[in-house]
Amino acid sequence: MAVLKVYNWADYIDEDVLAEFPEWYKEQTGEDIEVIYQTFDINEVICSTVFTFEQRIEQKQLDIRGLDAGRIPVYADSDLMHQVVYNLIENAVKFVNEDGYIEVKYHTDNDRTLVAIRNSGAGIA
Repeated sequence: MAVLKVYNWADYIDEDVLAEFPEWYKEQTGEDIEVIYQTFDINEVICSTVFTFEQRIEQKQLDIRGLDAGRIPVYADSDLMHQVVYNLIENAVKFVNEDGYIEVKYHTDNDRTLVAIRNSGAGIA
């Protein structure tokens, strides 16, 4: 079983790395990026992202669990988090067997929120 986790970057990555992210991004893509922190509902982002994969989810007859968590406010760049969530959901759908499941879990501890997206697939060996 694969568990994909999104952490509050600032808790786990040196602040210098975060400060240098726009420069690294430009080197990698040739484009400028501005990181804009704001409070938003990560569950809403996950729900809307799951909806974009509705056709593939129905084709594989997947059970989606954990979207009824209610509002989960986080403080991050919503565009970047949307891209991360999109990639995680896309991989979860791609690498799960038919009749499997995708599960979303949240754990909030003080000022951190852990988002775990897991599927019933075999995972990475």
